[in-house]
Formats: sequence, C-alpha cells, structure tokens
Amino acid sequence: MFAPAVADLASLAATAALAWTVIEERSAGRVPFVSLGRRWFGRGGTTTGTLAVALLAGVLLVALPLLPALVAGAAADREPGPLPIGAVTLTALIKLLFVVFEEIAFRGALLDQLRTRLGAPQAIVASALLFGLAHAARPGDPFHPPVVAVTVLDGLGYGAAAALTGSLWTPVAWHAAKNVTVWQLTSASTVQFAPGAFTYGIGAAGTDPVDIAVAALVVALAVPLVWLLAGRRPD
Repeated sequence: MFAPAVADLASLAATAALAWTVIEERSAGRVPFVSLGRRWFGRGGTTTGTLAVALLAGVLLVALPLLPALVAGAAADREPGPLPIGAVTLTALIKLLFVVFEEIAFRGALLDQLRTRLGAPQAIVASALLFGLAHAARPGDPFHPPVVAVTVLDGLGYGAAAALTGSLWTPVAWHAAKNVTVWQLTSASTVQFAPGAFTYGIGAAGTDPVDIAVAALVVALAVPLVWLLAGRRPD
C-alpha cells in the first residue's frame, strides 16, 4: 500500500499546483484557459531542432535498452495481422491527451510554482522527483525502484526542455515519443485499445541498470542539444 499512496500524493501535488495556478490567474482578472495556454503553449524557444531532438530522445529511451532483442530479431509473440486502425488511432489520441495533461501539471503548473520559490535548477529537480514518485506504483508490480529512477531522469529531461524553451511543446514531443515507442515496441501500456506492432519484452533488453544508464545518457546528451537549438535563452 505504500507505493500507491506515495504515487497518489505526488500526483495530488501536481494537480494542486495546477488548481492553485488557475486560481491565481482568475484572481488577477485573467481567463486561465487563454492566459495559461499562451504561457505554456506559446512558441517560446521551440524550434524544429528542439522538436527533432525531443522525438529522437523519446524513441532512443526505449529502443536502446531493447537493442539486443531488436538485433536478435526476437519475434513478437502475438499473432501477426493487420492492426485495427480505429483502435490504434484512439489509443494514440488518448496517450497524447495523457501526456499533455501530465506536462501541463508537472512541467507547467508545478514547475512554475516551484520556480518562484526555489529557482529553476532546484525546481526542475524537485518536479522530476515528484514525477518519478507519481509513477512509483504500476499494475502487478506495486513498487519498482528502477522504474522510478528512469522516470525521474525522464522528468529531468522534460523539465529542462520546458525551462530552456519556455514552452511545453518540446517536452510534450519528448514524452509522447517515449510513450508511443513503449506501446509500439512492447505492447505495454496503461491504456490501450489495440496492441503495439511488436511485443518485445523489456526483460529481453537486459537489466534495470541498463535502462537507468540509457536514460541518464540520453538525457545528458539531449538537454545540451535542446539548449543549443532553442530559439531563446532561459531567463
């Protein structure tokens, strides 16, 4: 019961930050949907380059640990056949909506609230820790520390991308690319109406330390590239 409680509290913190941000906007006489939309989804420093880096990073976070299985040509264990286009489209759209909400809550509201109190670097770390804890529990595996560690590293990348570009477009692209790649390569997903194209098991990729090392490497390489390619410099 410990892990689900921690995950719920971390998610609640982000949701509370979003609610407080909306209240602040209304108190200032602004329309939250409009003002926050402009703040978080304005172009900012988002460029084609930052989006390309984000998409590549999201794919590599999943594909690199699975490389041994991919190279070996480990066959998917489901029956081959055409995927139902409607179900695939619905699953992709739901995944995108989940990603957008998580980015609004964690890299939009929570990160903004923390930055006003801690400063940008500390806020990025704190929001990443809460993001990791929000994923502390998953069905059939109540607590899996390596999953939390990888998710914290993901959160560091997403948070840095948001701070460097002043917009959520790059972290949304990064986050969505990872989630869709997980779904397509492993058919593992919290919500899905159609399987992915393959069912390569995460276990076939190697070990949890490999997943953590790959996440650390990808984030360490992607963040400086986003900084170089961003159309603005962080405040």
